[in-house]
Amino acid sequence: RDVYFVPLEDYNRLTGRNETLADNEVLLYAARQSYNYDTITIEGMETRTVKKQVEKFVDNGNEAANITSSLYLIVPDMTDIEEADAAQRKVYEKWSSSPHHMYGFDTLADEEEQQALAREIEAKFALLAEEGKTAANYRLDSRARERDGFYALYGSMFVLGILLGIIFIAATVLIMYYKQVTEGFEDQARFGIMQKVGMTKRDIRKSIHSQMLTVFFAPLLLAGVHTSFAFPIVHKLLLLFGAMNLRLMISVTVVCFLVFALFYTLVYIATSRVYYGIVSGARE
Repeated sequence: RDVYFVPLEDYNRLTGRNETLADNEVLLYAARQSYNYDTITIEGMETRTVKKQVEKFVDNGNEAANITSSLYLIVPDMTDIEEADAAQRKVYEKWSSSPHHMYGFDTLADEEEQQALAREIEAKFALLAEEGKTAANYRLDSRARERDGFYALYGSMFVLGILLGIIFIAATVLIMYYKQVTEGFEDQARFGIMQKVGMTKRDIRKSIHSQMLTVFFAPLLLAGVHTSFAFPIVHKLLLLFGAMNLRLMISVTVVCFLVFALFYTLVYIATSRVYYGIVSGARE
């Protein structure tokens, strides 16, 4: 998992709270997991007491992009982070965990100015790296600069999903419709014989509805069962794309299933009428 250390001063400023911590205490926020312990120990640091767990914290771009769970530790200060890093490097050498410093800020500038600012910061970092005044390993993210790429990627996926959904629904509708129409012509003679021996129009309609309900809605029921079992793995796959809102994901899945069921019902109504007209002799 990823572990993020946040100074108490920054936490209070970001959340508007006024929390206090002793030297051996931390506040803890567990993202996409549960933490059921009263203490926490990071190798190279003393065991800390979890004063309390916070229910929500600011979103983090790295944490949103990772499928792994994360822990946020709000600490009194950052003095012992470097000592912990040195202790871990002594044990694990080049396989040690790597600390990264993160700094984020908002501006009041428009999008063009934000993009220009990002380019200016990148140029400054590149110059410092050439002069040997800063580490070469750094990354800069700008919301304004990434927005076009975000919409291009997810917009194309959205359109592709709609297109595939329409194709699959249309294919399902046509297959079911023409299958039942074909069976209607095959069953026409048998229903004709049954009418001659006393079967009424009402009995024919009742028999058709019973048959059509089984043919149409048994697959729909199984589709719902399959979707329920497939949902956990789909959820994990979508985590890779930053889709973290489980409640929204469940709602979208249910709505999609209901839309599919609506199309199924409309096709069932239309098909049953055509089928009835064929087997009852109203259509030739």
